[in-house]
Amino acid sequence: MRLIKKKILFVSHDANRAGAQLMLWDVLKELKFSGYKIYILLLDEFGPLLEEFRSEFEVFVLPKTHGKINKIRSLIGSDILQNFFTKKIKPLNIGLIYANTVATSPYASYIKEILNVKLISHIHELEYSISMYSTKKNTKDLLESSDKIIACSPSVRANLQKNHGIKALKIATIPSFVENDEMLRISSTSSIEKIKKEFKIPLDKFIVGCCGNAEWRKGVDLFLNLIKISQNHILKDKLHFVWVGISHKGEYSEKLHFDIKKLNIENQISLIEPTLKAKELINSFDCFFLSSREDPFPLVMLEAALCKKPLLGYEGTGGTSDFISPEIGFLSAFGNNYSVLESIEKLFSDSAMSKEMGENARLKILNNYSFELSVSKIKTLIDAI
Repeated sequence: MRLIKKKILFVSHDANRAGAQLMLWDVLKELKFSGYKIYILLLDEFGPLLEEFRSEFEVFVLPKTHGKINKIRSLIGSDILQNFFTKKIKPLNIGLIYANTVATSPYASYIKEILNVKLISHIHELEYSISMYSTKKNTKDLLESSDKIIACSPSVRANLQKNHGIKALKIATIPSFVENDEMLRISSTSSIEKIKKEFKIPLDKFIVGCCGNAEWRKGVDLFLNLIKISQNHILKDKLHFVWVGISHKGEYSEKLHFDIKKLNIENQISLIEPTLKAKELINSFDCFFLSSREDPFPLVMLEAALCKKPLLGYEGTGGTSDFISPEIGFLSAFGNNYSVLESIEKLFSDSAMSKEMGENARLKILNNYSFELSVSKIKTLIDAI
């Protein structure tokens, strides 16, 4: 029998299939295999990962009577909440709390107080997102009550130090990661021609791809601007642009389609809804553009690198500029899409350079950003604390 090393309560704001939650899922499976006893507490049961969590672990969900996460803090101290933790969580004899993302801030420090154990907080957000997902007070409570903080990139670490006064010794920088083996398999076995035909992507064009949830922070409007200015470029008939992860329903989608029509770029862009074949689509691109205004350490960037795609992005936007170096891609001043277009032209005109950059990008992941390396660092931190 495997010895149970430590009982850990992992707190997640929901079970959505997004970067931080997917990374947590991979960590949990590895920790379970290594002999840790894992419990999961969800602040909201929303999301398709819920059943996957339940298939492997004991999952607790806060009573729905507590309302929206950003309003929860005022309910702490209620009888229902105290009974929930006293009767369901405390008897588990938890040895450590692991709070995943700043969105757990309304509860993490409260749980620590009740269970009287140490707290690790894994921060996946930069300042704009922190202000979106947490109040100033809740953020302060979480960071101050944490015994150790994991930052998912150097930019996240720097922001915690600069804007929140966190001492360097309290922060461990452990890069986010993806399942390398899966992406390597897809890169070697997926048919680029087949996936392009399935999603009606031109076979005879140089594909500039993007992937992510459609929101202001991701810079979809900047992506559209790049397409517009490409109409006056020498490569205008040779380029096609693809964004994976944009729903065809809802107000934001309607606004995007309005802009696309207004810009007269309908024939140059393919908008693809969220799909389980996102990785295969990334593998079909010729280069990968990260148009985010702010991104702590985008996992799609790592996936594209594993598929040997040269990377393009903006300076000073977080994990993108932390990761992209001259041997794997190009960084442009924020919003300077004329510079981005020049970089695309270089990749299009010099296939040998483009291939070399892609090879270097994969090697950079395998040598410095592997799943095994980051999980090993998380295990070491858990054992030390």
